[in-house]
Amino acid sequence: APLATLIPTLVDKLARLAKGARTTIPMMIRGETGTGKELVAQAIHAASQRTGDLVAVNCGAIATSLLESELFGHKRGAFSGAADDRLGLVRSADRGTLFLDEIAELPVTAQAALLRVLQEGEVTPVGADRPIRVDVRIVCATHRDLAARVTDGLFREDLFARLAGVTFELPPLRDRRADLAAIVGVLLQRLDAPPDLRFTAAAARWLYRYSWPRNVRELERALAGALAACDDEVDLEHLPVDAAPPRVTRAAKLSPEDVALRDRIGASLETHGGNITAVARELGKDRTQIRRWMRRLGLERP
Repeated sequence: APLATLIPTLVDKLARLAKGARTTIPMMIRGETGTGKELVAQAIHAASQRTGDLVAVNCGAIATSLLESELFGHKRGAFSGAADDRLGLVRSADRGTLFLDEIAELPVTAQAALLRVLQEGEVTPVGADRPIRVDVRIVCATHRDLAARVTDGLFREDLFARLAGVTFELPPLRDRRADLAAIVGVLLQRLDAPPDLRFTAAAARWLYRYSWPRNVRELERALAGALAACDDEVDLEHLPVDAAPPRVTRAAKLSPEDVALRDRIGASLETHGGNITAVARELGKDRTQIRRWMRRLGLERP
């Protein structure tokens, strides 16, 4: 679903991503939680035609004390409880793809060992005295600003440089209104929705107006709930319309400066018939900034 798009710029980025997938260059996927980064990693692995498995690792879900053993394996007797030899996740991805989700959460102690995997193509299990060769392609994902974490000393600069061979930014769902119908269609197929399922105008309008702060993951849950509650037509009563108000239709309490800005942008929108490019030109700002202000101030196009 995250790869279904009608946005020309995203089509171009996906084409470059597919080209990079056929190499062994490490790839980094950036995007908010729930945008579908793991599905992009699956697509990269499929396009790579590597014969090994795709092994997914959530770097923030492994206890720090067990991290090196989980990633790099261990020899029997290496520590209390190590009753058998264990390959580890890196060697399990040999000739395949290792997907490191939430790479920003990887402790500094494990970053050096991962750097060795990238530089030398080898891994040393805990308790072993010799490294073992491994052929693994690294794909990582994060919703954090890794460059900022490098500046703060929380992430190794040399590892960051190695991981960011090809970087792909997956936009949030609120910035992909043109793709919403296509993504809904893919998700409905996945959820085994009846082929004659319909949406009322009110329900469809809400789907487009809601900001989807938890992205595709939230949309899939909303559709699953609607399918469980309706027969052959989805209406507002079947959707979680009270879960969180659309940010584009309501604004928090505004300061006098924000009220003045809202009035100015609103007047410009009326003048230009909702043309955001013209509004941005009049105000001397970027289109993205105008959209950001509109969401925060509760403005809609006329």
